[in-house]
Amino acid sequence: MINPGQFVIMSGTGNHDLAQRVLDVVNGLGFNKLKFNHLSKDSYQDGEDDTSIEKPESLHGKDLVFFQSIFGIPLLLEFLQIVWAAKFQYGARSVTAVLPFFIYRRQDHPEIIEEIYRNQWLVAMMKASGVDRVLFCDVHSQRSLQNCAQYGIEAYNVIPSTAFAEHLSPLVETAHEQGRKFYVYAPDEGALVRAVDLAKTLKVKLVATLKRRDYKGDLVIYKDLVRLQELSRQHSFPIAWADKRRIKGHDVCVRDDELATGSTAHKTGWYARKHLGANKVFFCASSAVCAPGWRRKFLRNTPFDHAFLGNCIPRDYPRSTGGHATTVHVSRPLGNQLFKIMAGIPKAD
Repeated sequence: MINPGQFVIMSGTGNHDLAQRVLDVVNGLGFNKLKFNHLSKDSYQDGEDDTSIEKPESLHGKDLVFFQSIFGIPLLLEFLQIVWAAKFQYGARSVTAVLPFFIYRRQDHPEIIEEIYRNQWLVAMMKASGVDRVLFCDVHSQRSLQNCAQYGIEAYNVIPSTAFAEHLSPLVETAHEQGRKFYVYAPDEGALVRAVDLAKTLKVKLVATLKRRDYKGDLVIYKDLVRLQELSRQHSFPIAWADKRRIKGHDVCVRDDELATGSTAHKTGWYARKHLGANKVFFCASSAVCAPGWRRKFLRNTPFDHAFLGNCIPRDYPRSTGGHATTVHVSRPLGNQLFKIMAGIPKAD
């Protein structure tokens, strides 16, 4: 049982709706009445931030849980400043950060000399700001987790397959009733972790393609069955090559971590429909980044029968799809994991 007096709960302005839903799950599991402490959002005349913590004395000796979906620099600064103040100015005992979306997730290649390794920089800043543990949702790459381990931050990553399965299971059943198979499709090696988890949850087969850059720098599909066998052993799950002989006339669901420009998803969807001959093609992603131009690339002449987008980033009007996508709430799997984390934090003396 979680002692509510042990914790202080706060949320940044990145995605308070998701934070509230996650906290509701935690309260439902622990039968406690955890509530949010209020942040006062304001700014000075010159534009400098003046966000402050109401009743900061309540943080002394307590364990802070801070929610923030970081999909912009202002949200990043808000997060780092608040947790630093909580830990080092007001004396919080520990800081647990719940970060459903993590900025600089793609700047995770130390081998690219010309690119600043901002993923590691951000983890270093989190440690310097007092973060003790972090909960991600479908983090883009394993590098974020490795960097957390390097800097001594306990890191947890939730893959919300059960949330997507609530929407996909009826589609799987319909396909089977109509004599079709249903496959989860990993468009590249990086998507395999979440694709394997979804295939296991749905109890369906998994197909995949592999990609590499050609001499022009463009991503191209290449076939390497030996590599697929290695990946099957690594993930302890059979991974088949996505070919027309296997897919034609059946249904597939492309699983990725995010919808950014929509270009990669669009190409993958049409590859599945035209080249592989899929009957129906669906798309699942945990985060709707929706970078500039995404509507033209993802929605116009779309290859997808429907898309399912997680709410790690709030889907406000600029990210709406006019009914082409269903919002998938990831609060249940996040809340389940957060409850376990909070229950494992030692009680204060």
